[in-house]
Amino acid sequence: MLHREPDEHGDIDWRQFSGLDQHGEYDAVIPDDMSLDLARQTKEYENAFLTHEIRFLEFMQDYFNRLRLRHVQKVYDDRMRQFNRGGEMTVMVYYDGSLEEHKVRKKITSTR
Repeated sequence: MLHREPDEHGDIDWRQFSGLDQHGEYDAVIPDDMSLDLARQTKEYENAFLTHEIRFLEFMQDYFNRLRLRHVQKVYDDRMRQFNRGGEMTVMVYYDGSLEEHKVRKKITSTR
């Protein structure tokens, strides 16, 4: 986490710290230019992530509306039970503005 905190002279600096037993250093000073660069990179990442999330949600809403689909919990539960017993499942993956169909099967391992 980055935060601004006064040093021992009262000057405000950017600092980084991690939670208990986490990687990183507490109170490591980060130069202003590096802090600004990190903030810009974080903002660019968050903007790209949220833009992708919005496109995905809009795509799925349109997809469900066009095909008159709806979520049915019983169908989901039945297919998950079948998958957990080793059955094949079709998974639709959103990629580059469209859905790609993939067949997956859970690997069943013996507990003996």
